[in-house]
Amino acid sequence: MLEEQLNRAKQKIHSFQQHSADTVGPGQEHEELRRRVESGVRELWYFVRSEVRKLDQTHGPLRRRLTDNLLHDLGTQQRSIMTDLFHFSHVDGAGDWRQKEANRDTTPHDEEDKRDTTPHKEKVETAKYPMYPSL
Repeated sequence: MLEEQLNRAKQKIHSFQQHSADTVGPGQEHEELRRRVESGVRELWYFVRSEVRKLDQTHGPLRRRLTDNLLHDLGTQQRSIMTDLFHFSHVDGAGDWRQKEANRDTTPHDEEDKRDTTPHKEKVETAKYPMYPSL
């Protein structure tokens, strides 16, 4: 029974290694999302350029209405791009990695900062404090 489990584990490892060796670069989902974000930004640029040209040729109340519509549409485009970026940041396990890094209690750098900013009792007791005249 243990021998069977060992063989299955070896097969899984071999399969994983072979799959890892076959894939070079980002995964398919990563690339699709990257292209989607790129396309969204390009579309936003063309849209803004077109709408600003329209605004340049209008005056009065129509200009105000076009401006309000433009701002509304820009908000919609911005939310769409931000959603794509959110999904992009979580593809291929990157989101899990970021969460683990954020949840780590301390890093060696944090410990060093604490040592530098936390005075030792002896230093506090012997420190000389500046005297300010009463105002």
